[in-house]
Parts: sequence; C-alpha cells; structure tokens
Amino acid sequence: MKLSDAQIARLLGTKICFTYDNDVAPWIKDGIISIPKDNVFAEDYSCYFMRSEFFTIGAFSYSWSAFPEFVSIGRYCSIGGSVSILPISHQTNMFTTSSLVYHTRFMPRAKYYEDMGYDMDDGIGHFHPTNNGDVIIGHDVYIGEHVTLRRGINIGDGAIIGSRAVITKDVPPYAVVVGNPGRIVRFRYSDKQIASLNDLKWWDFDFKTVQTKTHHTDMELFIDRMTHLIDNKEINRFRPSRNYIGKLISQ
Repeated sequence: MKLSDAQIARLLGTKICFTYDNDVAPWIKDGIISIPKDNVFAEDYSCYFMRSEFFTIGAFSYSWSAFPEFVSIGRYCSIGGSVSILPISHQTNMFTTSSLVYHTRFMPRAKYYEDMGYDMDDGIGHFHPTNNGDVIIGHDVYIGEHVTLRRGINIGDGAIIGSRAVITKDVPPYAVVVGNPGRIVRFRYSDKQIASLNDLKWWDFDFKTVQTKTHHTDMELFIDRMTHLIDNKEINRFRPSRNYIGKLISQ
C-alpha cells in the first residue's frame, strides 16, 4: 500500500525510527503492508528497521525481523533477523485435524457443502485453533536469529532467547532459553535479584540517569543505586508518547 507524501511526512514527523542511521532512505516510502488496528502503537524512540506489518513496540526497541500486528514488544528489546511466528495450530483432540472442522469458509468445504445442498452453518465451525493468541514480549528481551515463537506465548522481562531456539511455552523473566524445544539453561541473576528487578522496573525511568548513576555489571550495586535514586526522587520517570500508527496514517 503506497502512502501519500502527507502520510509519510506524518510518520517521519514522529520520534519513531524507520532506519538504522540517517544515510538510509526510510522503507515506508516504498509502501506499507497494511494499516494496523487502532490499538497498535509505537512509543517515541522505537524502531521499525524493515518492512513489516506494524506491531506495538516500546521505546528503544528494535527488530530485524518482520512481525504481524498481534505481536507486542516492550522497551529496550533487541531482536535478531529471521525470527518467525508459528501458524495457528489445528485441534488435535477431535476425530480429525482437518481445517474443515472449524473453518466454515474453507473453500473445499464450501464447494462440497454447496454440491451436496448442506447448510454451510452446521454448528461444527464453532471450534477454533488452540493457539491463536497474541505474542507478548516484555522489556529488555534479547532474541537471537532464526528463533521460532508459538502464538499465545509470553516472554518475560530480561529474558534471553538463543539463536534457532523454538519457544512453545511462556518464558519467565530473566531466563536464558536455548534449543528445540526451548529449555531454560540458567537465569541471569539470583531469585532475590530478579525479584528486585521486577519491582524496580528500571525501564520506566530516565535512561541517562540509569546509565550514569548506577553500575553496569555488578547487579547488587545496580539494584542498590537504582533503589536509592527512586526512593530519594533523584531520577525522573520516563513517559514517552504513544504514536497510534493507524490514526497517523488515516488522518
């Protein structure tokens, strides 16, 4: 779908990044795949580096993979290339796994019912695939290349997904997951530290202060200093604007 000059100008007038650097032409000038639903937004300083459906994405996150709009990504996420979403699964607890059971508009079924004079809406089509939910990716998640994600999963804050992993279940915060099927090989920090990080939610605060007033590698020091900054109101909340893409395009 080609955009008008005015539509492109509105998108480029936000603080969303459509290129990795200023020397590359924004891909939106070549057209977009579709206008997203009204609830899809991109926070200021988020990145769509490649042509994709628009999906919800938080500040300072980027993806080198194209995602459908039912994917939601938090802040500070780094996502590699060729990450894919498994298609909807068929029911496996019925007499057949065929789409005819739940997809009343499936063309072979429609033609057969028409030829036989059957009622198209025979009640069977009320069954639906089991994993048609959204994919929710938390904050500060790092996903390697060629990862496969099942629909309906939730990847917790701070998790790391190794390259070529196949993720079919929820991933807890700060877990490191590899393999097919994906398995947790370790957690990045201790249980106590993870609980503290979950409470602190450092991504809700000014990055420059976090960067310069805490500690990068000693997690105990990071937690102590971050706690001090918050308790003593020495750090500002980070409140980026939400840019609702469909509204911007449709104005």
